[in-house]
Order: sequence, then C-alpha cells, then structure tokens
Amino acid sequence: MTCSVEDCERTARARGWCGMHWQRWRRTGDPTRLVGRGRPRKDAWDHGTRRGFDLGCRCFPCRIAHNRYQNAWRSGKGVRVPAVQVIEHLQRLLTSGWTKAEIRRAADLGNSTVFHIMAGRQQSVNSRTAAAILALEPYTKPDLLDAAPLVAAVEATGRPLVELMEDADRRGYYRARQSGVITETLADRIAIRALGLPLELIYINLLEEAS
Repeated sequence: MTCSVEDCERTARARGWCGMHWQRWRRTGDPTRLVGRGRPRKDAWDHGTRRGFDLGCRCFPCRIAHNRYQNAWRSGKGVRVPAVQVIEHLQRLLTSGWTKAEIRRAADLGNSTVFHIMAGRQQSVNSRTAAAILALEPYTKPDLLDAAPLVAAVEATGRPLVELMEDADRRGYYRARQSGVITETLADRIAIRALGLPLELIYINLLEEAS
C-alpha cells in the first residue's frame, strides 16, 4: 500500500500516509505543507492552547492555557501525600468492621489499590485517593457489639470455620476475635449463616448461662 498523497510512491505507514507526510501532518495539520527544520512555524497551531506553549509559543493566550493545565494538574492529579496517615485510617476502618472490598467500593478505587497501600508498597498516595479513603468513617459505637458472646457460640460448635463461613465473613470474624468488637451486620450474618440462630437468641442464652 502506497502513500495516499498524490505523486508519492512511498509505503504508507500511518493514517494512509508515508512517514514523511505523516510527520508533516503531525507538525502542521496538513500532510502536504512544507515546514523547515526545527520548530514548527507559529502559524502551524492554534494560539491559546497548551500544544502551542509546548511547541514554543509564549504569546499571552498560550501561557494562559498552559497555566490552566498546570493548576488543574496540581489541584489533585499530581499531588501526593504521605501514606502513613492513610494506612492508619485504613486500619481503623478494618478494625471497626469494614472489609477491604467495602472500602474499595465506597471510595471508588481500583481492585488492588487498598491492598498495595496496606502492604506498604507505596510511600505516598495520590491526594484524591487519600481524600476518598479519609472521608470514610469507622462504624460508630451503636453499630458495634461485644464479640465475645458470638465467638463463644462459634467456638462451641467445634466445627472448622471454613465449613461455617465464607471467606469474607471468616476474615471479619478473625478481626473481631482479635479486636473484641464486631459490627451488628456481620454478627447477624454469622449467626444466621453459620449457627442458624437469631443473633438476639445467642446473646440471651449466653447472658442466662452467665447469670
């Protein structure tokens, strides 16, 4: 396939043009327009654009366009914050009952973002990612229950946890057993799915036994 420009017999490389005509189009917007070596002529781009500034124009409209781009970039895209504060907040969220999947969905993050931050692989975090995570609140006191009664009921079954719970619930159960508190939602799910009992009945029975 030859170049689509008239009287050019070179092999087409991109967009139907040979390398020479493609370079002319990239620099001037016209594959047939001749431009001397070095930077493109100042009439080869639209003034008031960042491309014009990148190509060497320093007119007032091009400088304004460049400054606007830089301000937008600095407002969040290119700003990074130390990861320590974000990691500490993630640990508080996980202790209070959040799961990594819930954090990811609530903060609208990528699948591996929370994992990489918690693993300490990043010394800094994008400011927008940090703001989304820090905006999440740990579960409040009324939503938390003492995990001891539920833990006692689960351990009393003598069955392996892998048979009683799904992976997500089992991880939450391990965290609750370590921290001593569990969210009411997770506790109720474990009570129904693993033990087949209402959550209220488990706590009442254990309170009666203690008395």
